[in-house]
Amino acid sequence: MRKILIVMCMLGIAFSYSHAQQMKKTPYPNVGEKLANYTFTDLVNYPKSTASLNDFRGKWLILDFWGYSCSACVASFPKMDHYAEKFKDQLQIVMVGATKSSPKDDRKRIEKITKDLYQHLDAKYHLKLTVAFDSVLYLKYDVGSLPHILIIDPQGVIRVKTYQLFENQIVDLLAGKSPSFDRSFSRSEPREKENDHANTYNNSVPLLATQKEANDSSYLFRSTLRQWTVSMPLAQVVSLFDQHMKSVKNGKLEVFNNLMEGLYRIAYFGIDDWDVWDDENYNKRYRSLYLNIRDSTYFKSNRPMTFAYSLSVPKDRSSPELIMKAMQLDLNKFFGYKATKEIRKMPVYAFVISDSAKVRALISKNKNPALKKTTYDHLHLVNFPIGDFIKHLTVRMHLDIPVINSTGMSGPIDIDFKANLLDPDDIQKNLEVYGFKLVKTTKDMEVIVLSDDDELISTPSIFVKK
Repeated sequence: MRKILIVMCMLGIAFSYSHAQQMKKTPYPNVGEKLANYTFTDLVNYPKSTASLNDFRGKWLILDFWGYSCSACVASFPKMDHYAEKFKDQLQIVMVGATKSSPKDDRKRIEKITKDLYQHLDAKYHLKLTVAFDSVLYLKYDVGSLPHILIIDPQGVIRVKTYQLFENQIVDLLAGKSPSFDRSFSRSEPREKENDHANTYNNSVPLLATQKEANDSSYLFRSTLRQWTVSMPLAQVVSLFDQHMKSVKNGKLEVFNNLMEGLYRIAYFGIDDWDVWDDENYNKRYRSLYLNIRDSTYFKSNRPMTFAYSLSVPKDRSSPELIMKAMQLDLNKFFGYKATKEIRKMPVYAFVISDSAKVRALISKNKNPALKKTTYDHLHLVNFPIGDFIKHLTVRMHLDIPVINSTGMSGPIDIDFKANLLDPDDIQKNLEVYGFKLVKTTKDMEVIVLSDDDELISTPSIFVKK
């Protein structure tokens, strides 16, 4: 009997330990859990000086974490302000400005930068939404990349973790529906799988292929296009002419979580995207597609679909040109557009000299380059090429068309430029002080032109309104 009791006790201890392990608290909030109470003590656009999460019970609550160095966060403020005003009776939005994202961060320095940035945003957009400046929750919630958005229901339960939000999703939530969201994850949170847990991605096997098919040498050409899902890898840079790109060597191209525009850029330019620092592409190629089509609904959607594309070609024949040609044919067959690469006059901003004497005074006499300040209200560069100043300016302006260096200068300058870099009028006014200005004009650039292909019998189902 004593032995039986000992065994039962041991089993009980084992069960308790196992149960405790299963119930172990993660360092981040989980979907489906009730969010623990927390009090914000540094608020803007809120009737009280402090607010706890429990104060928002009875309404949907959106906590949108942002940081001064996150350009997507900065660009989202007008949209989130619109949502906050439109749905104010049913929804509370709090933009949580992270003033400490690492234990080693200088909180006071980051807090000042973050608050200064908010002041510039407010000056431009006259914001009404609630903003909290906070040094605790970013670390407490184990936030990784930004934006990071938590959506909490009126009972205080986390329903969604995402990195982007659209109006139609809010409408559906408030109507009691269950819209889909692009999932975001905390820093140490494992990526979840699709409902079909057996369907996990194996990077050694082409998309939607079995291991047997992957090893079957009788497959000469193979391509697959499908909607991207969260179980698949995230988007990665695709540059077919990069000598380190394994896709060309292996005859296997895999593209994930890419917009239709990105697929067309790979097919016709050999690269899915670029930024202002990529001179070869930025100054010669137009990032946006030129639409010469009857129905552009998809391209105007506030939440366009993203895709996964897989292509296999014979390894001994693989080249950037072959991969691009095969991809062009696939895109034409599926999306139903004729695509051509053309030289057209496209809208750009030209960065020009308005006063040569003022500009000559900026020519650097220093020996060592120094990047002294790069914030949303202050760019201080010493002994840097003028092109670098233009690029730093462009990154913070969030323009939808390129800015081209039309000064004819390439040498280094010293410039201590102060302006609200989110306000085009303030930028223009302060550029004049140094003898520069921005002029909207056109420039001959390579662009992908999409036209309707009337030979196609039907429209792909993803473009048909249901």
